[in-house]
Amino acid sequence: MIRIRAVFATTIVVTVLFAAACQKDQLTVHSTAAPPSTHACQRHTVDLNVDSLSHSTPNPPGSAKLTVALCSCDTLVLNPVNIPLDYMFEHWIIKQGTVFEDYDQLVLDTITVNSELWLEFNHGMQNQHVRVGVNVDPCP
Repeated sequence: MIRIRAVFATTIVVTVLFAAACQKDQLTVHSTAAPPSTHACQRHTVDLNVDSLSHSTPNPPGSAKLTVALCSCDTLVLNPVNIPLDYMFEHWIIKQGTVFEDYDQLVLDTITVNSELWLEFNHGMQNQHVRVGVNVDPCP
């Protein structure tokens, strides 16, 4: 019986020492990785009320009638609506960086970077335009 108690006591001591040794050897790791993005990339459609925007109070020279902010993985679709009957669509002028391009479709559906956009209409003897700015920021 004494021998069983001694073996039992030795087993308990060895187990406690082993557990203590294991706890000393545990390694704590702190991650420095950026957390995964919580933003789900989306396609955003903005209906541009041309009648309202073209007749609104004039903005200071060089400023946009409307500015849209996007996350860097989003795509912007600009859909002109409520176009006055005497406005004839001409084209979009797209400025991205220092490059200017014309786009001849009414719906502009592929904007993914910082841009300056002009929606041009022929209105009698003059052109009418609506300027839209697009700011693209990193995703959260």
